Amino acid sequence: MEHQGMRSPLGRAVGLGSAKEGVEHWWRQRLTALALVPLALWFVVSLLAHVGGGYDLTVAWLGRPVPPS
Repeated sequence: MEHQGMRSPLGRAVGLGSAKEGVEHWWRQRLTALALVPLALWFVVSLLAHVGGGYDLTVAWLGRPVPPS
């Protein structure tokens, strides 16, 4: 039986293979970050548009996130 405590980290990792998920996770992270750019811009512009509206207007705007059709 082999002692795991006596092996180096590289020795323990050899032969385990890759997780096969690194590139997919990286792409998902980049795509979601890219999608957040226009959403963040929309949010900032929307907040700036409601600066002088007062508390009641802001609460009404936040309470109805989707405009009625």
